[in-house]
Amino acid sequence: MLRYYPYILALAALSVMPLRAIAMDEYGGGWAVPSLDTSLSIGRDIAHQAVMEDILRKQVEESSRSSSPTRSSRPTRTTGRRNPQPSNSASQRQSVNLAFTPSMEVRKRNFAQIVSRARVADPVAAAELEKLFASRNILAEIDRAVAPLGAKTNNVADTMALYVIAAWHGSRGNIANPTRTEFQSVRNQMASILTALPTFANATDAQKQELAEASLIEALFVEQALSFAAKDPSKLASVKAAIARTAEKYGFNVTRLNLSEKGLTLASS
Repeated sequence: MLRYYPYILALAALSVMPLRAIAMDEYGGGWAVPSLDTSLSIGRDIAHQAVMEDILRKQVEESSRSSSPTRSSRPTRTTGRRNPQPSNSASQRQSVNLAFTPSMEVRKRNFAQIVSRARVADPVAAAELEKLFASRNILAEIDRAVAPLGAKTNNVADTMALYVIAAWHGSRGNIANPTRTEFQSVRNQMASILTALPTFANATDAQKQELAEASLIEALFVEQALSFAAKDPSKLASVKAAIARTAEKYGFNVTRLNLSEKGLTLASS
């Protein structure tokens, strides 16, 4: 059964596209996925380097270590060496800026690319989508809707977290509003992933904006697909599967992850 939450409904209400187009047999998602043709190719980087699973495994290991009793209370012997300095890679991670200054010119180009891809799948839906982008400031509306979570649409970690959470719930047939703690935990994980990618370290504001806005629009597509499935339950299984497949294009196998206030963790095999 689909579950609905107030602020997610506010996001879903932003769209006026025909539901049949958004959730057509293959869910209609993927129109915004930046790993398909963005210059950043973040999704492929995440998938190929398995950064997500590496970070999650490290969290499990750290959690196990912190819960284990200490072997000895004796003070550690010093060798007279200086404290090690952070590596260049660690310093680089700290200096990577996840926020960007939005450009209306870049936004128009991003939206035009999404509409162009949608037009191949469904010209009618593409026309409605184009009207929506032209008539309303979607990003400003989303900004207001996600503010209670502490999220901002000009921060790539925030927008990727919003998408991944939507995809996680969507792959299970739910439209769900995360708690602020859940969101912040996933947001911190996305920040760790992005700052670990050499590709992202050299990203321009325009590239960051493309990834951020594609993530937000894709989250809306997830919600619209599930809204459609609520009216036609026979579509739910295919919609859930398609949402999971689209998330994999970003490099996230959401069916293998758990979500809690600690963020995303690997599901036990």
